[in-house]
Amino acid sequence: MKTIRKSAAFALLFSAIMIGSFNLATYLVGLRIGNEDTRTQRTVDAKLAHQSETKSAENQATRPEGNVCNAFLSEKDPFRKTGLFHTLIDSITAENAPALLDELVTDTSPQIQYIYHLVAFFRQWAIIDWKAALSHLEHPVMTNNDRLREVDRNHSIRRRVIIGWAYQDPDGALEWLENKPVKGSAAVNGVLEGLVARDPDNTIPTTRAFLDRFTDPEVRERTSLWSIAEGFTRKEGIDSTLAYADALQNYELGPRSAREVILSSLLNLDASVELSRYLLHPEVQEEVNPTLYSDTAYGLSNKTTPQEALAWAESLTGNLRHEAIKGVYKQWSEEDPLSAGEAISELPPSKLRDDSLAGLAFALQGEMPETSIDLAYAIDDLDTRHQSMAHAYRRWRFEDKEAALAWHSELSPELQENIAAAQKYLDENSKMRIYHDGEGRMMMRRKRD
Repeated sequence: MKTIRKSAAFALLFSAIMIGSFNLATYLVGLRIGNEDTRTQRTVDAKLAHQSETKSAENQATRPEGNVCNAFLSEKDPFRKTGLFHTLIDSITAENAPALLDELVTDTSPQIQYIYHLVAFFRQWAIIDWKAALSHLEHPVMTNNDRLREVDRNHSIRRRVIIGWAYQDPDGALEWLENKPVKGSAAVNGVLEGLVARDPDNTIPTTRAFLDRFTDPEVRERTSLWSIAEGFTRKEGIDSTLAYADALQNYELGPRSAREVILSSLLNLDASVELSRYLLHPEVQEEVNPTLYSDTAYGLSNKTTPQEALAWAESLTGNLRHEAIKGVYKQWSEEDPLSAGEAISELPPSKLRDDSLAGLAFALQGEMPETSIDLAYAIDDLDTRHQSMAHAYRRWRFEDKEAALAWHSELSPELQENIAAAQKYLDENSKMRIYHDGEGRMMMRRKRD
C-alpha cells in the first residue's frame, strides 16, 4: 500500500515540476505517514554499536581456555564471537600463525566480517613477523581460496602486511619503497601508516618527513592520508586534526592537496559541523576542491536539517555555493524525496535545478526507475538529462529487464544513441566499476590503480 501511495505522489510531483508549480502541501502530509524515521534509526544503530563494544569488552575479560580458534569458529552469538576474535588475535605468535590461518579461512561468517577478520589477522601477524606474513600471501591456502582472493583484490591484506613491516623495520621498508619500480597505493600507504604507528605522538612531523623524502608525483598521487587522519582525529580530536591539515597545506598529492585529503577524512567521523565552519575561511576556499563543499553540505544536512544546511550553503559564493546547495538536495532527496522534490520544484530554471533534479532522479532509481526517468525528462541541460536517463535505465534493466527494454525500444533512434553515449561517458569517467555477483546482485567496486 505504501508503495502505491508513494508512486501516486511522485506522479503528481512530476506533473508539478514539469509545469513549474507545486502546491500539494496538505496532500503530502498524509503521504508521509509510514515513512521511516532514518534519524531515529541512526540513533538506534549507534546504541547497538555501543552495546556491541561493551559486550565485546566483557567477553575479553572472561577469555575461555582451550582452543580459541575452534571456539571462535563454532560460536554463533555475534557479541561473543567478537570477543573470541580479539582473544584469537592476542594469541598469535610467529610459530602458530600459519596453523591459525589454516583454520581461520574456514570461517563461515558473512563476507564483510570475513574480510575484517582476515585483514586484522594479517596486520597482527605482520607486526610479529612481516616476512612470513608477506610470503604467506602467495601460499596455496590464499591463492586457491575464492573468498580470500576477493579479500585481497584491492591489496587490503598486502597493505596491512607492509604496515607491520614498516612498524618493525622502518629503514628497510623505506629503502624497499625507494627502490620499488612501481610504487602502488598499497606499498606507499602501508609504509607511511607503519611509520606513523611507531610514534603516533609525532604524526605530523613523520608525515611531513615522508612527503619531503618522496617528491615523486607517482608516490604523492597515491598517498591518501585518510586512515592516518582518522586515527589522528580519534586520538587528538577534531581541532587538532584541523591544525594537522594546516601544517600540511603546502603539500600536493597529485590533483589534491594534503590538507584537502585530511579535511575529507573528517566527514567519515561525523564532523561536518566543525568542518563547515572551517571551510568558510577564504584561504581554504581558494585551495580546496568544490566537491568537498558538496560532501560537507551532504553531511551537514544529514546531521542537522536540510534547511540549516541550505542556510550555510547559501552563505557561500560562486561554484562553491552551487556545489554546497547541490549536496544538500542530494542528501534531502535520499532521506525525504517528497519534500525535497517540493523544494526543487520551486527553484528557477538553472544548472542548480538541473543538478538537483538529477540527484532526485538518482535517489529514486532503485525503488522507482520509471519515475526516475520521468524526472530526467524535466532536466533542461541535454547532457545532464541523458546521463540521468542512462543511470536510471541501467538500474531499471537490472530490476525489470523486460519492462526496461520495452521502454527503450519505443525511443527514437537519436535518443537511444544519446543514452548509449551518456552511458559510455559515465563508465569511462567513474571511479567505480559496476558488476553483478554470483547471486545476481548489482555491485560496485572502486577501480584499481
